[in-house]
Amino acid sequence: MRREVWREAYSEAAQLAKEHPRGKGRPKADDAETAMVKAAKTKAEAIKNSAYALGKAPEHLTENQRAKVAVIAENNKRLYRAYRMKEMLRLLLKIRDVEEAATELKRWLWWTGHSRIKAFKELYLKIKRHREHILNAIRFGMSNARIEATNNKIKLIVRKAYGFRNIQNMLDMVYLVDIFQYLWDIFLIILSKFIVLLYTLNDLKYITLKTTFYASGLIYPSPTYSHSPIQHCSV
Repeated sequence: MRREVWREAYSEAAQLAKEHPRGKGRPKADDAETAMVKAAKTKAEAIKNSAYALGKAPEHLTENQRAKVAVIAENNKRLYRAYRMKEMLRLLLKIRDVEEAATELKRWLWWTGHSRIKAFKELYLKIKRHREHILNAIRFGMSNARIEATNNKIKLIVRKAYGFRNIQNMLDMVYLVDIFQYLWDIFLIILSKFIVLLYTLNDLKYITLKTTFYASGLIYPSPTYSHSPIQHCSV
């Protein structure tokens, strides 16, 4: 959507510059044609460098990004309307009450259905088709994020291998990577439980200190020492 609007603004600025070519010398300060071409170029540049500003949540915007959003709100009503619809959908998906979410989703569908923005028209049809599934995700607090993550891993495996000769080789590699990931997850769980156990027994500091002395050569790992470790420094 943003790229489409930028291309339209850029084409408009180029067309104005072509219709009103700049003459020789510096233009006058009150030249209306020059001011019109300059305003069109400024509008196109503001849209071009606004990807992060329009993509981030409003509470995370920097001062410069807020200024860019304000410029877009003033100069490009269609793009700003699309930005507001995007934000409304983002906030809607964070609602935990199903009835409230259903009401807000109905409002959003009505707005996008009458927005006359092609990109949101397509999104409107998809969300309307999966409306009950979206509400079920809010109702049960579940999503398909894990499945999408698995699909992304499979795509990454295929891309790293530059393709496979047959489907069985691809499946074998997917299973192999999945097994390693499963074992790594188990290892991290066991390690975290072991660390928690050490903290519980209040032995972690003692083990860390003793290991440091052994590694630095300040003491020898012999059970016969009964004095301070510093007295048995290696020379």
